[in-house]
Amino acid sequence: GGDLTMSAGESNADDGGSSSLSAGASTSGDGGALTLEGGSGSVGGGSASLSGGSGGTGDGGAMTVSSGSSSDASSGAVLMESPAGGGVAGDSGAVSIKTGSAASTGRSGSELLSTGASSGSGTGGSVTVSVGDGVSGAGGSVSVTAGGGGEARGG
Repeated sequence: GGDLTMSAGESNADDGGSSSLSAGASTSGDGGALTLEGGSGSVGGGSASLSGGSGGTGDGGAMTVSSGSSSDASSGAVLMESPAGGGVAGDSGAVSIKTGSAASTGRSGSELLSTGASSGSGTGGSVTVSVGDGVSGAGGSVSVTAGGGGEARGG
């Protein structure tokens, strides 16, 4: 099929232009949905990529993935998953959350996994870490490893 390219204007002297892609709002019903996905293929599916912009002498752009808030009900859920594999021997895709390596005197980024507190009589959220069962093979394993230190003490 044909290609679609959408970009904002470039600048040599100031900030580049911004781009916005959003679904429609509603005053009496649900807001419109927005879907970003790669195309299906008879051999391989197309990839979808979402990333912040690169910086030259400044920091690169941040990326935020968040659900919608609600004034009177629950906020939306955030789900990041890879679907089940197909056929007899198809693996499901891996899900990786990681930070990049740091320059020689910098620090690599930190990761935080936490739940929100309850402001009223409700309960705080739970954190569950689980691995898959094996039917005829072994179940998955869990590994938590602190980083080693070169000249300094490890974490």
